[in-house]
Amino acid sequence: MKMLIAAAILAVFFMHPANAQVFVCALGDIPAAFEKKHGETLRARGLTASGHMLMVLVNSVTETWTLLMKEPSENKRYCFIANGAAFSIVEQEIPGEQ
Repeated sequence: MKMLIAAAILAVFFMHPANAQVFVCALGDIPAAFEKKHGETLRARGLTASGHMLMVLVNSVTETWTLLMKEPSENKRYCFIANGAAFSIVEQEIPGEQ
């Protein structure tokens, strides 16, 4: 019994904290639902190295935004990543380009 308790205590000291994040996901045409309910439309998107599509939906009147992630499959599973307010596009010159 003492050996089991000692092993448990050692395990606690050598465990790494979990860095996993939990996202709310749903099936269906989620971008269309956000457009209908919040007036947010697709303004930017890009692929991650793992093949997930990140999508930025924006309502230009209210300046609200939502970040969604679509899984790289045909099942139209979208995950809610973040949302916020005061969205704006930053115009910036790229050095060396005219």
